[in-house]
Amino acid sequence: MKIIFDNEKKLGAKIAKIARENPLIFFYHISNFYVKIIKYWCESRKIWSQPIFEAEKKIKKNEKIFWENLKKIANSREKIAEKILAAKKLTKIILQNLAENVEKK
Repeated sequence: MKIIFDNEKKLGAKIAKIARENPLIFFYHISNFYVKIIKYWCESRKIWSQPIFEAEKKIKKNEKIFWENLKKIANSREKIAEKILAAKKLTKIILQNLAENVEKK
């Protein structure tokens, strides 16, 4: 997640360049991100991590913005820059959820 927010070094642009040069590496990392962000969503909602297909149903039903960005990551027709932007938005949502959890304590 640090890379997504590390704009000072323009890492997002570097990731996009690497992805254009070697899409398989980008695919590997974005696939891992997809799995982990679903796990983090469950944890930030204080529910046990679930199989992806079960968690996706809950996300689709309960959090439309998260779901729309999740779909962008999985869509093979989506541009790399859009996938990176969607990953940033998903990460921001998770961090907001976690901050809300801390405030409630």
